[in-house]
Parts: sequence; C-alpha cells; structure tokens
Amino acid sequence: MATLLFKQIDALLFQRGTSAEVFRNRVEMTPDELVETLAGKRDIASSTLDKLAMELNSEWVLVPKENLTTVRRLLEGKGVEPDYSALSAAELYLAARPATRKPSDEK
Repeated sequence: MATLLFKQIDALLFQRGTSAEVFRNRVEMTPDELVETLAGKRDIASSTLDKLAMELNSEWVLVPKENLTTVRRLLEGKGVEPDYSALSAAELYLAARPATRKPSDEK
C-alpha cells in the first residue's frame, strides 16, 4: 500500500506542478516524517491521510478487492476499455468444441 500511495502522491504532485518541499510544508511534516509515512515505516492516522488528500485536492477511499484491478488500471491511465487481444465468447466457444467432420470428409 505504501508504495502505491507514494506513486499516487508523486504523480499528483507532478500533475499539479507542486514540489515535494512545498507539499511537505503545506502538510506540516518534516522531510523525515513524510518519507517514513509514505514508505509505510510509521502508522498513518486518518487525519494525516485527510491532510495529504486535501493538499492534493483529492480524496482517499477504500476499494473493495473485487474492484481493485479496475481502479488500479484507471489510476495508471489505462482505462477500462475492452481487452481486444482477448478471445471473444464466440472464439472461446468454437475453440472448445470438438472438430466437426464435413460429410465430404467421410469415405
């Protein structure tokens, strides 16, 4: 979780054009505190998460595990469009059927 949190904050800082130093000052944390917090070396209170999110004009949310892949794809900018490299239902069905013989094949 800490690595994903760090990546998200880093990406948001870049998108917002904010330096890490300005961000750190806004959330009133020392450099060591911020690094340890984002690296998961210290417990993060919900008030700290609220403060980090507020300074990034963001929210923190709990994501059910069954939706986690979709949310991560969205955060990575990959969206949720169909995977066109995957086989369609018809292709899967046809691949699973035993080969059928044509009447002309029988001699």
